[in-house]
Amino acid sequence: MTENRKIMITSGVNPGQGEQPYVAPRLESHDFVKPENEKQFSLFIQALQRFFDRKNANEDGNKEDQDDSHFRVAGIHGLPYEQWNLAGPKDTPKVPSPGYCQHATSLFVTWHRPYVALWEQILVQHAIDIASHYEIDRPEWQKAASDLRLPYWDWAVHRYPPKQFYDSRVYAKVHITRKDGSPGSVDNPLL
Repeated sequence: MTENRKIMITSGVNPGQGEQPYVAPRLESHDFVKPENEKQFSLFIQALQRFFDRKNANEDGNKEDQDDSHFRVAGIHGLPYEQWNLAGPKDTPKVPSPGYCQHATSLFVTWHRPYVALWEQILVQHAIDIASHYEIDRPEWQKAASDLRLPYWDWAVHRYPPKQFYDSRVYAKVHITRKDGSPGSVDNPLL
């Protein structure tokens, strides 16, 4: 891996702009998949797929070498147990790195929050870029992208999350609105 990479700052998603900055609310997952939120859902699905498929990482097309690729960000949470963003433990020939994961420790909450903030920050950056290429209602798509946040599942209200999040028999493909405004079905990256 190259040592002259750009350092990433984990800031989470920046609040909305305008006369008064605001923090966009998270949507409960059952609300997130409703037709009235189709712009955010469409952008979420496309941004998630781009995050997973990120191919323009370096001159060699090696997505594993780019700190904002899903491979590398997911590696903060577990395997491949290597440095991220030029920081953290390094493998040595005799002692493999334990990685960053802090599950089952008292540090879990304070460790996990910035990890999720980084994941969401990169996902929303992809959504904002995708929205800038929409050919119809571009300002509405751009607002939906800047307001996009990871949905949450309120298990106290809903026994199960929406089927789009787990049912591969029914939702192997999901319906989105494409950049030209046409409806389309795409592989479901949530599965």
